[in-house]
Amino acid sequence: MAEVPGQFAGRDGDAGRDRAVRLPPRRFSFVGRTADLAEVAARLGRYRVVTLTGVGGVGKTALAIETAWTEVSAARAELACYVDLVPCRTEEQVVAALVEAVGIRGAEAAAGLDAVAEAVSGRRSLLVIDNCEHVLEPARRACGQLAGRAADLRVLATSRIPLDIEPECVWRVQPMAVPRRGRPSGCDGGGDAVPGPGRHGWGDGAGRAR
Repeated sequence: MAEVPGQFAGRDGDAGRDRAVRLPPRRFSFVGRTADLAEVAARLGRYRVVTLTGVGGVGKTALAIETAWTEVSAARAELACYVDLVPCRTEEQVVAALVEAVGIRGAEAAAGLDAVAEAVSGRRSLLVIDNCEHVLEPARRACGQLAGRAADLRVLATSRIPLDIEPECVWRVQPMAVPRRGRPSGCDGGGDAVPGPGRHGWGDGAGRAR
């Protein structure tokens, strides 16, 4: 994704290095998904990979981006990067998109996933990988390899189909509920969380998403 002035925010004092936050702009308002936002953020503290699933247009991307900004604002992510896999069709293109997303340039880019793993290691990192269903197998392999190699990395993926990797927690994003007469305003649409095949918690030892 191209870096456009004003579209990304970075840390002050990062002279000589890429900025630590490379996300699409935050929305001025984000209503109706407060409960989902809290639940997804909580699961990022327990699982290395959290995948938001649901039908097209349900709001997976918006929820993922807002969650990433929340993690940055709460200082739970020192590096946060976004990559959209819609233009990708091959494994090489998926890797190239990840390389670009974390700001790797020049000769280092040739190292592919090795360079990405190195870039996200050593600090609390979050990768938002959007639209994985277009290239499910390459995305699955890349997410699995990165999560297994970088202990401080969390992956927040969106896909109509779960990645089915270990460890993964799947959060099903439900369509927004239409308010009914007499229902209090501000009620949130809910989601359902199911652990992936690994069912291993991250950080608390329990690892069961409810």
